[in-house]
Amino acid sequence: MEQSYVNIGAQVKSNFTYPSGIQPVAQFVVGKFHFDTLSVSEGLNAGGIFQGIGFNTYESEAAGMHPLYRCRDTTTGAHFASVFSNCEGQAGEGLYGYVYGSEVGGTGPLYRFYNPSTEDFLCTTSYSEGVGAPGYEEQGILGYVTGGGLAE
Repeated sequence: MEQSYVNIGAQVKSNFTYPSGIQPVAQFVVGKFHFDTLSVSEGLNAGGIFQGIGFNTYESEAAGMHPLYRCRDTTTGAHFASVFSNCEGQAGEGLYGYVYGSEVGGTGPLYRFYNPSTEDFLCTTSYSEGVGAPGYEEQGILGYVTGGGLAE
């Protein structure tokens, strides 16, 4: 757990705050699963290893945006993001925020990958990360977001 705090500390810039209306989504690895959360504390309390801020969502919806939901597979416990309010028949855990439905200035795609062997989901702004992860298959683009980048 100590290493997680050290990694976060290396990434924090003094006096930095996100612009009003922006919600950073922190990415963790918890056991064999990737875990995206709006709360760094939640990821750490789950025993997660901090990977960085994966992407940003918006607190309120504007023209051209749609909701991005946080979901949990009721069989495996794996968390995943979905554009469907019913979480594709799984458990809904709330809203990450809103994302654009098409590319606008300063945004890029948010991809979802799935590994059928480990039953894990990976959301990333880096296509090469997803296709480079052994066993993961692309499931599509969830929307268009700002931010991203893994901690070193």
